[in-house]
Amino acid sequence: MKIFNFDDYKEYLGRVLEERNNRNPSYTLRAFSRDLGISPSRLSEILSNKGNLSARSAAKIADRLNFSEDEKAYLIGLIRPDRSTMAVKLRQTVDTSKHENLNFTTFTKICKWYHLAIWNLFFIEKIQSTDQVLAHFPELAPEAIHETIKLFVRYDLLEVHEGFYQPIKEKISFFYDFKSEDIQKYHLDFIDLAKQSVTQVDVDHRFLYNLIFPMSRANRNLINDRIRKFVQDFTDEIKPLRDTQENDCLYAMNLQAFPIAYSQSQDQSSPPESVN
Repeated sequence: MKIFNFDDYKEYLGRVLEERNNRNPSYTLRAFSRDLGISPSRLSEILSNKGNLSARSAAKIADRLNFSEDEKAYLIGLIRPDRSTMAVKLRQTVDTSKHENLNFTTFTKICKWYHLAIWNLFFIEKIQSTDQVLAHFPELAPEAIHETIKLFVRYDLLEVHEGFYQPIKEKISFFYDFKSEDIQKYHLDFIDLAKQSVTQVDVDHRFLYNLIFPMSRANRNLINDRIRKFVQDFTDEIKPLRDTQENDCLYAMNLQAFPIAYSQSQDQSSPPESVN
């Protein structure tokens, strides 16, 4: 959750407390006040709009929240009486549209294949309702679509602008290296989509290449490095095309490499990990 998305620092602090409490129900206002370095009664007054922060207190809270210098300056700017105007001016001096890595907790909340598909749908079509999303993904339950949109708004990935949903970030980068059932399920979902595409997608729109090659297990990181470089280069190349009016389709790309046989002369007690 970014401070840049708020014009009212009190609303921001309230949202941070709410998010932490949702993750840990035992996390209370008292715990939050301790983390911010102010008294519980003082924090209660601020959140209930009965008191205000000083610039000095705002700077202290920014340090406690590990804010960057830009975020710290923005928070202090919101203390001023003309905070709405100040917020606009500060946003103009800070690039808040860069992509970011989701933290692991957030990833586990939105790691189903359709989460990423729905988020990218907002780049190719103006969406106002869940019914429009359902038209593209009829296999999904309306409740799942509604909950997905709520999650995106909650985690500052989506906002409403002039009646339409709009992505806040240019792209989001997911965690792939953690060993987690959530991430394994995410990969398996994409593999299922790839299987379906073999029979359901026209060959002119499906690009499929398979390769089998020998390699030392000691050099397996070379594969991982090359895949990551390709993904980064490809992402940079298509970045200028994301917001063009001509976009009318979502493509899914799945890259993976994994061992299928081992030399009998090698110790197989601990086979190499698959490279995602």
